[in-house]
Amino acid sequence: MMKKSLSILSACIVLGCSVLWQGCAAGKGLERWPSRQIDRPFTIPKGMSQWSSSLIYSHLDDPTGPKDYFLPWPLTWRTPLSDDWTLHWLPIPLMVSHQVHWDGTTRFGLVLAPVSGFGVRTTGPSVLSTTVALSFRQKLGADTALDASASCVYWVDDRFTHHRSELDLRAGPFFQVADGFALSPFGKVELIEDRGIFAGGNYQGFFDIPSDGAVFGLGASLGLVLDRQWDMDLYYQYGGLGNEDATRSHTAALSFDHNW
Repeated sequence: MMKKSLSILSACIVLGCSVLWQGCAAGKGLERWPSRQIDRPFTIPKGMSQWSSSLIYSHLDDPTGPKDYFLPWPLTWRTPLSDDWTLHWLPIPLMVSHQVHWDGTTRFGLVLAPVSGFGVRTTGPSVLSTTVALSFRQKLGADTALDASASCVYWVDDRFTHHRSELDLRAGPFFQVADGFALSPFGKVELIEDRGIFAGGNYQGFFDIPSDGAVFGLGASLGLVLDRQWDMDLYYQYGGLGNEDATRSHTAALSFDHNW
């Protein structure tokens, strides 16, 4: 009887693993997802799904002393509504991306997130943010492109007494160094109006400098295609160039994408 029960249990485990594997198996849309990052559309194609897991570390030096933050974000799930619309589950669907134009050379997209972030003020109340972002890519050749983006983030506390507005502008070249290996350095400027909010982080995981005015930064991202269904991305950003109060930040992120 014990052997029969173990056999049934083993069969159930094998069946469960098989169902899970099939659920993560490559869908038809994956065939239209290029392995060269420079050729990828802004949104994932219909028939494909993607989940991401990230670990973010940020070090902040300000007049009050150094601070370190860790933000693990275990799961972001993306499902396409069509070839040009993708819904982001965080884990609830609070973000949508739209590909406005992509002809293989010029790419333009936008992201709308009514609730894009969360955190706490240094004085206690919780805060939420809303984000609108634009992304542009112009291919200059088979392996090079110019990337530019703009995002506007508005933070407000739960008492609606304090707010923080951020306009982030960044641009830089994109290099397809080899198939499945891409490098993208960038420069950025943040225009910040801070009225009492320093938020801990957002769904993208990048921490903000408590400041008011213009903050300049540099960074780079490196993308690797591990195989047809797995991508890895490394990200680094240095912020605080030209900041009058000597506040500086270092942010590093490691993320894995599973495509099926």
